[in-house]
Amino acid sequence: CPASVALQDPQRLSVNIYMAEGTLAHTLAEYLLRTGRIPDTHAVGTTHVVDGLAVDVTPQMHEHIEYYASYVHEHINPAAGDMLLAEVRVPLPYSPKEHGTSDVLGYRVADRTLVVIDLKYGQGVTEVAEGNWQLIIYALGAYDEWAALLDVEAVEYHIAQPRKYSMTMERITVAELREYRTRVLAAA
Repeated sequence: CPASVALQDPQRLSVNIYMAEGTLAHTLAEYLLRTGRIPDTHAVGTTHVVDGLAVDVTPQMHEHIEYYASYVHEHINPAAGDMLLAEVRVPLPYSPKEHGTSDVLGYRVADRTLVVIDLKYGQGVTEVAEGNWQLIIYALGAYDEWAALLDVEAVEYHIAQPRKYSMTMERITVAELREYRTRVLAAA
């Protein structure tokens, strides 16, 4: 998560408008995924104070968050029996007492796939899912939590950057995920 990077560099701890805007976008996305709508309190034109900064809800923010939610539902369909959870704490495999927060975790029943989706609201750097360690670590944590309950055959992790219209995904087998665990633990 972005905060974990900031913890490594004290100069990055100061909040800026872009971070505050991203926090607000995540709040809207979580609510939309959980309820199917954006709350009236976050209508276009409203202003919210996030970490001491005023952030406006714009038509573009609504559009981008709705695009993101649509993308999530393309890959996890609760109407088909899939499990979709928003803003889920997952244990970190190298330090089980610590956790990260995955924007979306899901289980797609049809092909027994664990799905991790991360919302990146920024416009700057384009990030890709392939080989993304943050998502691999979240997938490992989710797999550790759910493997005893669900028959997981594959793992997908996605990075959704709706403001850049960039959506990337990597699909791996459970065996490949276990290989990543060895690398993560060796590096810890």
